[in-house]
Amino acid sequence: MPADAKRDARAGDGGEPPRAPVAIRVRLPYDGEKALAEGYGGHLSRAGIVLATERPWAVGTILAFELVLATDQVALRGEAVVAKQTRPAPGVRPGMTLRFLHLDEGSHRLLDRICPPPASAQNDWVLGIDLGTTGTRVALVRHDAAEVVPLGRDPAMPSAVAIDSQGRMLVGARAKALGVSDPASTVTGAKRWLGCRFDATCAGRAPFRLVRDPSGDAAAELHGQVLPVTRICTEILRQARNLAQEALGTQILRAVIGVPAWFDVRQRAALRRAAIAAGFSVELLVSEPAAAAVAYAAGRQLPRRRLAVIDFGGGTFDATVLEVEGDAIEVLATGGDSFFGGMEFDARIGNLLAERFEEEHGVDLADDPNAQQRIRDAAESAKIALSSAQQTQVVLPFLALRDGQPLDLRATLGRGEVEELCADMVEQLAEIATEVLTAGRLSPRQVDELILVGGMTRMPAIRRRFQVLFGRTPVVDLDASSAVAIGAALLGHANRREYGSLGLRDVLGAPLSVQLPDGRRETVFDRHTGLPAERHLDVEGPPGATELRVPVYQGRGAGSAKERLLGALELRGLAPGPAGRVRAQLTLSLSSDALLQIHAESGEVREAVELATVDALVEPPLSVIEPAPAPRPSAGASA
Repeated sequence: MPADAKRDARAGDGGEPPRAPVAIRVRLPYDGEKALAEGYGGHLSRAGIVLATERPWAVGTILAFELVLATDQVALRGEAVVAKQTRPAPGVRPGMTLRFLHLDEGSHRLLDRICPPPASAQNDWVLGIDLGTTGTRVALVRHDAAEVVPLGRDPAMPSAVAIDSQGRMLVGARAKALGVSDPASTVTGAKRWLGCRFDATCAGRAPFRLVRDPSGDAAAELHGQVLPVTRICTEILRQARNLAQEALGTQILRAVIGVPAWFDVRQRAALRRAAIAAGFSVELLVSEPAAAAVAYAAGRQLPRRRLAVIDFGGGTFDATVLEVEGDAIEVLATGGDSFFGGMEFDARIGNLLAERFEEEHGVDLADDPNAQQRIRDAAESAKIALSSAQQTQVVLPFLALRDGQPLDLRATLGRGEVEELCADMVEQLAEIATEVLTAGRLSPRQVDELILVGGMTRMPAIRRRFQVLFGRTPVVDLDASSAVAIGAALLGHANRREYGSLGLRDVLGAPLSVQLPDGRRETVFDRHTGLPAERHLDVEGPPGATELRVPVYQGRGAGSAKERLLGALELRGLAPGPAGRVRAQLTLSLSSDALLQIHAESGEVREAVELATVDALVEPPLSVIEPAPAPRPSAGASA
């Protein structure tokens, strides 16, 4: 059993439930689905399952599980939380009740056959979520029409979290308001660091105090509290869910969430964990450009056409080419930059304003965080205003003091001036989009429609540059700010069984490779591999070795800044083969939303192999528990 599983809180240990999912495999003595339904159907429901085990995990523990039959067929696979423990008593076996959090498609189909959904459950809503760097939007489909759900008074909720002077957490609009007067208390733009390890380079780019959490991941420090970025995103998603439920007057449990196409598998897994912790059952993580394409194409019954989706928001840039025919959508090429967004434009404009203030008053604001935050906010407002006006006024009273006298910032900015200031960044966007076309062996002339998504695409210079690049006018009958949330909601609605399914097939945004024990690097999945995907890989250790270590990487260019170490598999307990070398067969699987899972086998017979991870690999390995079949629950008991 992996070392992390050995530390898990079990019945009687008195420990707290572990934070990371505990991976288990449960083997049941049934040789097929019919036998499972007859012998164990009383322990199954659409909500969860009852398992008998001598040492149940603590209530609140999240388990990544596989339910395996005697034939080695996987019947159920997903994640669940321990909702209840059953203590041993005369005539009662110990065990635990698990509530499902997420199941794969095969598991959903099996439950539909064993536990058919009641008619009243067939209209459950699925929330489409666009967790933006600066703002979060949600949507759903009612009466076959997609609509944006207001989050409070506004269509969008600021993606901000703060800790006030009393140590209370604020989320959304209240957090952003506090950040105006106390910027050190507030985190904005945290999505950029989701799933990232802490290092000095990334810390220097954060608009808040970025520190290392106990696991080595990036975290924010606010008034002495260390909040992991995953926790920050959890709080934003939870608040969005609460506000949506207030607006709709009903509970929302399921979600389809947009994710930047350029996010690697570790970042995607972190987003999924954050959403589960926020109370969602995650139906799908969909790349944001693909969601925007769904919002555009759904219901139009388009003939075969190629769409270029340019998604440029506050924190990330994605360029994606998709092929659409009717309700079938296939991603052909994708790329982008997770650290290039509107925030870089705001910083450039803000530096100009700070320089003008220093030229006029002789005061350098570099060491004044309050003034810096006010300037960043003013720069963002000016940038937005110049999307529709030729010039705008910036007025910040009492920005600083000199000799006890307040100093104001008053400046006039023109659209042409700002466009010239940011021209190199606009050109950088075009270069990234051109690289995506080249990688997909496409030319701008092969694109039939140009779709611009994200608030930054309202900037006239950006719209003009992409219009020139693709040689066509952008689509205008699509809400650039809400397209991702609406597309995600449409996917969630369509994937309900009574409505069929939109045929969306995504691709891997960056290649995934492993380093073999002999030092060679082998690419397992190329960039633009169609999802889902699976590959088998044989690994052999040097003579005399008793274990294998296999680092896993994602990104372009071995050893370059664009490649990241996702984690390292450590395989122990391997028996040497005939030549005295240890061998293992790895199965690497990518889901339809680019989540990674790795299984290992060793020897001629399939055996359980211990897997430990370094740097928190995406999907946890499976250890084995062997519960005996539990007695049929008494009346009133349920999963």
